[in-house]
Order: sequence, then structure tokens, then C-alpha cells
Amino acid sequence: MNKKEKIKVFFTDFWEDFDKQNNEFVEALKPNFDIEISSNKPDIIFYSWLGDNYKYFNCLRIYYTPENLKPKYRECDYSLSFELWNDPRNLRLPNYLLYNIKAQDLVKNNFDAEKIIASKTDFCSFLITNQNSTKRVNFFKKLSKYKKVDSGGRALNNIGRSVGNKMEFIKKYKFNIAFENCKSVGYTTEKIVEAMYANTIPIYWGNPKINSEFNTKSFFNFDDYNSEDDLIEDIIEHDKKPEKYIEKFLQPWFINNIPNEYFDELRLTNFLTDILKNRKNYKPIAQNKFKQKIYYPLGYYINTLKSKFKK
Repeated sequence: MNKKEKIKVFFTDFWEDFDKQNNEFVEALKPNFDIEISSNKPDIIFYSWLGDNYKYFNCLRIYYTPENLKPKYRECDYSLSFELWNDPRNLRLPNYLLYNIKAQDLVKNNFDAEKIIASKTDFCSFLITNQNSTKRVNFFKKLSKYKKVDSGGRALNNIGRSVGNKMEFIKKYKFNIAFENCKSVGYTTEKIVEAMYANTIPIYWGNPKINSEFNTKSFFNFDDYNSEDDLIEDIIEHDKKPEKYIEKFLQPWFINNIPNEYFDELRLTNFLTDILKNRKNYKPIAQNKFKQKIYYPLGYYINTLKSKFKK
């Protein structure tokens, strides 16, 4: 058995509860490398959009974003993003892959449709934490004119409590409003996938290319309708006519019930392995002697102190 190459990896500028030791990136590297998590001269860093400590590392940088924020290759060497770019530096990694929902969880085989549908005791659910997207807020209000849409998030809450377990909440509903924060090609988040996982039919607006990832016959895709009124009319018809609801519910989430390419767990492993195996033949964009000795370490130390004072 070949001994694994040891590499130093570090994570910075992620959200507060991000686990540096246990995450999808570490898991993707484990098959081929012996990993040490360290900020002391790492071989590679992963950074996100919540800070600028990444500037103070002169090793290979990989930018990861769960938001609709494009990579900047004057700052990073590689990226994990939503972008559908034909660029060897970028791997499209929709953030729904990081929610522990596997492809087989969404494949519709040997399930009791009648039992699941019978458990759908309520009309439609809605969960958001902010009201910045007027598109989904306005849609929620408009659909609510037909029948109450239960909003269990921190924003627009109308059930008298904030929902703790999202899956437990939405699985009892026939429909779920799964609008993205914004509309952008490639930008598909966890919203639609969580509704699918809960066997609740999503009402989706967002990625114009969603039809390349999922079977749009299995949910309500805003872009497939001439107007918002036409969409709402179709939702109401499916709500009133059980046979139409069942027909849509029986449609597979994936096209031909075959998981899309993004659920292949080896994609991330192969992408990262290739980067690390070839790193000696590549000069990181950040390398500069002055920055290596003074600018990077001093800046990282100052930023770390700043973040402590903020808390």
C-alpha cells in the first residue's frame, strides 16, 4: 500500500461555524492525501467571501462560494462556484451538494406515492431569513390570496414560531416556494433540492438553466410560464385536482430518473487531486518575496486580531 503524500491545508474567510477539520473539501482530499490542517505555511488554502485573510497566504488559493459571487482570478488560482464556465480553473459545485443529500435520496424508485401524498395535509410552505428578494416576497403574497401559505422563517413569519427543523416542517405540505435570492445562470442552491428531498413539489424561480439539472415536469418552473398569473393558476389547478397533483408528483426529480453529473462525488476529489499533484509545476498567483516575508504574515495577524475585537 502506497504511503499518502502529506499536505498542509487551511481554511479562511468562511462563516463562523465552519468546521475546518471536518468538511466536504477535507473528505474529498482524504482518499489521496494525508492531511494536516494548519495555517503555518500551508500547501493550499480554501477561502470564501467573508473576509480578506486569504490575501496573506502565498500558496495555492481555491475560492469557494455558496453565493452568487463570481471568482476573481487575479486573487485566486482555482475556484469552486456556480459558474457554468468552460475553464479548467473552475469546478461548478452547486451548494446543494454540501447539504448531505445524496443522489440516491432523490431517485424515485419503489416508493409509496399514495402514502406520501396522503401525508401532505397542508397547502404550501415558505421559509426565508431576509426580504431582500422582492420577486419571492411578492409571489408569496400573491399566492397567499388564494390560500394561506405558511411562512416559518424569520422573515414574514405567520405561524407564530420560527421553524427549527426545515425538513420536518416542509414535508407535510403539497408545495414549497423555492425561489432563489436572485436569478443568474448556474445559480442553483439548496432550496429546490431540500423540497425534493422532503417529497414536496417545489415552485421554482432562479437558474434559467435549471432544466439541465432537474426534470422540470416534476415541479413548477417559473420560466416555463408566460406570466406569474399563469403559474399561480396552474398551481391552483393542481391543488384542486388530485389526479393532476399525482401526475406531477410521480415525475422523477432527475431527467430520466438519472442523477445529474454534479452529484458524482469523484468530481471534487479528481479536481483537487489534479491541482495538488501538479502544484510544483505551477506558480501561485500570490507569490511575491515582499508579500511572503512581510505583507502576508503581518496582514493575516492584523486581520485575526480585528476579528477577535469584533466579537
